[in-house]
Amino acid sequence: MELTMKEKKSVTREYQSRYLKMSKKQKHALLDEFLQLTGYHRKYAIRILGAKPVKQVTIYTNGGAVIIKPEKKKRPANEKENGSTQRKSSKFSVSSGYFSTSSVEKSSPPS
Repeated sequence: MELTMKEKKSVTREYQSRYLKMSKKQKHALLDEFLQLTGYHRKYAIRILGAKPVKQVTIYTNGGAVIIKPEKKKRPANEKENGSTQRKSSKFSVSSGYFSTSSVEKSSPPS
């Protein structure tokens, strides 16, 4: 019998608190147990167990429960969108001469 998604989330919360406090050898054993229980792939399980838990607040009002999560931090604007910075040169740019047309000999088709 497989676990429902709700059950998997609650199991993950339990295992996550223990996983973050363990040594590397202990994590290996706990991870094997967790994989057998949930059926997740190993890399996915490592990612979700190693992530820091999100703190959320539940507020109960007349209409019911409202869960408030903290806002995610936004990444800085892309340099291309900003327009204030110049394009960085790479080894594949024409200016470095790596693929410049002057270094490549053009061959003419045989006649």
